[in-house]
Amino acid sequence: VKDPETVAEHIFRATIIGRILAELEGVDINKVTTMLLLHDIPEARVNDLTKIGARYILDFKKAEKAAMKDQSKRLPPKLAREMEELFLELEETKTKESIVAKEADYLETAFQAKEYYEHGYKEGINWVKNVERVLTTKSAKALMKQLKKTPSNMWWKDLKKVPYTIKE
Repeated sequence: VKDPETVAEHIFRATIIGRILAELEGVDINKVTTMLLLHDIPEARVNDLTKIGARYILDFKKAEKAAMKDQSKRLPPKLAREMEELFLELEETKTKESIVAKEADYLETAFQAKEYYEHGYKEGINWVKNVERVLTTKSAKALMKQLKKTPSNMWWKDLKKVPYTIKE
């Protein structure tokens, strides 16, 4: 993919999606958005492996946890502990907030894959289908339904209308 999405772009969009899903699901918005702001920080040290690449790393999750611990160790202890706890909670995906955050993360990748698909990278549609299979929350499923039927460039279509007329 030419000019692929950056980790920062992914985190930003996943956090926006997470904010929306948290509201719709009635869970702690601050917790969900904080989890999403932190969730890929370890990639600064361990890289962003594809699912295929991660198959060959003996314990990629352990490497990510170690990277998060190293990255937070110079922070005030309370903040470092909170970051590590939220990161682990998201990894375990057992609480309502962590489920919403994980689904926001997945949905963002589905949005990106659909954009790639619409720009000619036909394999992107496979990722959209994979994400659709793992979603569990009502709100995430509804958002996926919209994603599948709405072109990714639809958001700017009405912006092309000039809001005023020029008087001579």
